[in-house]
Amino acid sequence: MRELKVNEGISLNEVVCLRPCDAINRYRLGATTLFEIGEQIGAVVIIGKRKLLYRPKMDEYFSKNAQ
Repeated sequence: MRELKVNEGISLNEVVCLRPCDAINRYRLGATTLFEIGEQIGAVVIIGKRKLLYRPKMDEYFSKNAQ
């Protein structure tokens, strides 16, 4: 995947759990769709009230399902 940057020069390839806004930029899908996929594959991580997406599982899912 191409390299995307988050705040403070950190690459999205280095981030383990993605915030919704970072996941939208990385995968170019809407938040609802991303969280539906995340729920199906067990990639949703909840910390307090915040919902994040576990990047390695999301990347694996999209790599397997790429056509």
